[in-house]
Amino acid sequence: MKTYSLSEKELEHEELRLFLNKALERDFITRHMFGRVISRDPNFSKDLVYLAYEGKELVGVLIGVYRVKSPPQYVEREKHVAWIKALAVPREHRGGKIFDELLEVYLNRVAEDGKTEVRFSDFASWYFYPGLDIHYEYYLSKFLEKGFTKADEVVDYEVDLMHLHYPERVKKREEKAVKEGIVFREVDSVEENRVVLWVTEKFSACWGIEASMAIHEPEGGVWIAEKDGDMLGFSVYGGLEPNWFGPIGVDPKARGKGLGTILLCKCLESLRLRGYRYIIIPWTHHLFFYTQLEGVKGVRHYWILKKGLK
Repeated sequence: MKTYSLSEKELEHEELRLFLNKALERDFITRHMFGRVISRDPNFSKDLVYLAYEGKELVGVLIGVYRVKSPPQYVEREKHVAWIKALAVPREHRGGKIFDELLEVYLNRVAEDGKTEVRFSDFASWYFYPGLDIHYEYYLSKFLEKGFTKADEVVDYEVDLMHLHYPERVKKREEKAVKEGIVFREVDSVEENRVVLWVTEKFSACWGIEASMAIHEPEGGVWIAEKDGDMLGFSVYGGLEPNWFGPIGVDPKARGKGLGTILLCKCLESLRLRGYRYIIIPWTHHLFFYTQLEGVKGVRHYWILKKGLK
C-alpha cells in the first residue's frame, strides 16, 4: 500500500465523494455537502488529505484540516488542534492495516507541525457530521484502540415535516409576544451585517458564519425576533445544508417567553413550504426542546473524539 497527499496525487472531487459514500455506509454526502466541506472551506488544504492505494485502487481516505483562516477569532486559540473530518475504508478492505497507516501518516504530520491535539470531527462550520456515529463499530473500535477518547457526545434529529403543525400553546405565546411589541420576521441580505454581528457577539463566530451562509443560500433563510429594532433571538434554516435547521439562539435576557419555540416553528414552516419533507437538526445536546416536535423519526448519536499528542 502507498499513501499520497492530495497535493501529490490529484483525484477528481466527484470520485472522492463517491468513495466516501461507499466507505461510510451510514452517511449520505451530497454534492452540496461535499462542496461546502471541501471546496468552500477557507481552511481546506490538499496537503492534509491522504489517499491510500493498493496498486491503482483507492482503498482509504483521510481528510484532515487545521483552523488557519476562518473564523479569524478562532485561529490563534485553536492553533494547537488538528481535525479529522473523515477517515474512510471500504468494508472489503477493513481487515488490513489501511486505517492504521493512514492515521499514522496524519498523526506524524500534525506532530511535526506542532499540534498537540487531534479531534474527530467537530470542525464547525465545515463538517460532514459532528462526530462519529456510535453504530460504526469498526471505526469506533479503531479510534479507541489508537488512544482516542470521548470528548463529548451530541445528536442529530431526523424529522418528518408531514407531521408539522403549529401547536395552540405556541400560537398563544406568539400572540402574547406580539402584544408586547415583539416582531417575528425573516431578514433579507441588506440586514446581513447587522444579523451576523449580533449572532457573533451573543453566541459564536461560527454561528455568525452559518447565519451568513443561510442568507446567501437560495434555499436558506434567517428568522429573527426583535422589539423596538433590537434583536432578541434568531433561527437559521438551510445554512449548511438545504434541509438542515439551525443554529438557533435567544438572548439570555429574553428567555422564558417561548421565543425559541416560535422561531423554531417559523423555520420549520419555511422548510416545509420549500418542499422539504425530511429535515435534519444537527449537532445538538438538547433533548426536551426538540422532542416537543411531532414527526421525530430518528436520532443519530455521535461521539466527538480527541487524542493528545506528546
